[in-house]
Amino acid sequence: MTRIVIVNCGDECNRGVAAIHYGAIHLLRRIVPSAALVLRSIYSAEEAAWRDAFRFSAKRFSGVEFAPAPVRSPYCRGLGRRVWGPIETWSAGSKGRLHAWCDALSDADLVVTRSSPLLTSSSYAATAGVWCLGPLQAARRIGVAYGFGPESFHPLRGIVVRRTIRKIGDRLRFAFCRDRASIRVLEGLGIRAEYALDLAFWIEPRGSREVRELSDRLGLRAGRFFVAAPRVDMDKDAATTMIEVSTLLVQRYGLQCVVVPHAVGGRRGEVWDVAQAERVARTVPDAIVLREEFDPETLAGMYGQAALLVGARVHSLLLALRAGTPVLGIPGDGRAEAILGALGVGRVLRPSAVAGVGEEARRDWLLREIEIALAVERSTIHWRIQALREESQERLHKAIAGCLEESDCEVRLADKI
Repeated sequence: MTRIVIVNCGDECNRGVAAIHYGAIHLLRRIVPSAALVLRSIYSAEEAAWRDAFRFSAKRFSGVEFAPAPVRSPYCRGLGRRVWGPIETWSAGSKGRLHAWCDALSDADLVVTRSSPLLTSSSYAATAGVWCLGPLQAARRIGVAYGFGPESFHPLRGIVVRRTIRKIGDRLRFAFCRDRASIRVLEGLGIRAEYALDLAFWIEPRGSREVRELSDRLGLRAGRFFVAAPRVDMDKDAATTMIEVSTLLVQRYGLQCVVVPHAVGGRRGEVWDVAQAERVARTVPDAIVLREEFDPETLAGMYGQAALLVGARVHSLLLALRAGTPVLGIPGDGRAEAILGALGVGRVLRPSAVAGVGEEARRDWLLREIEIALAVERSTIHWRIQALREESQERLHKAIAGCLEESDCEVRLADKI
């Protein structure tokens, strides 16, 4: 049986990571229904984060193998990052690590990686950015086909990362990007890339008993509330903009504010994301914080009942669009602007456009942006996402079929998306 291995899978405390895992499984089961799917975590079995690596997917999907990385991840903090980071970077291509990955991927027919945060993060580009390319270096050595799943490579940080991508690029079978800027980055490295939707667009939003019970308990009515999805590292201007928009939606439109932390469970979710959500909720009238640990499809089903999502996290915006809900993005690291720009739906606020104006002029500008966002028809969003899903699935099918053409695996498109 043909085996497709997805490497560098993060932990599902991050709702966006969980959405990517769900979408990848749904998509590959459509394209290659008879293949055995393996999701390999970025964490080894000895690391505490491994316990949460597939906390939702392991319950949702049967017949999928969820496995740890064969070597420890290079996640360090504080002094540890500065001391061990360079050591991890140097050892990313060492014989021991490379041999471990060669053994782990020896029975694979195709290796797909999805690790853009590690490549574009200023914090980890010097360490994890190179480390996450290790599985592809191993696949290259043992002659297994490999490629980049829909990624963001903009801004691509680190000279060593660029050199490593160039090195593995000579045998890269395919590369897909979620935005046009990333395509240009790879083309600058001599790699041909194509556009495809983020994997999260292949989840299946669903209403559930939990969502209905939550709506009844909180008094939420469909179309009468909005979601605010902050991120931990928002700068002061972005945080102020989110609070201003949320306050206007409450006071001018009479909508209830539901603040949703992007991470759930674990130290990261409880201390960082929930704390940020609580800070936003304290400054918006009558706001509530969603603490339920919904899986991404249930969360998307809830987003589908909202009038609008105001978000600083990429996958909060994408889950809402998948459910047909209009979105208003808060500027962050540039990925949201680039991805929404490629989609052609959703707006991203640009406070720099009204820098230096008075308070009243800024409020009028925010109200105009809110009006434009709310005026987008759900049918328009559904139509656009459906069209892009069909185009992306055809491109992905062609690329994967090319890699597996010599195997006995059945490769076909689903009759209906």
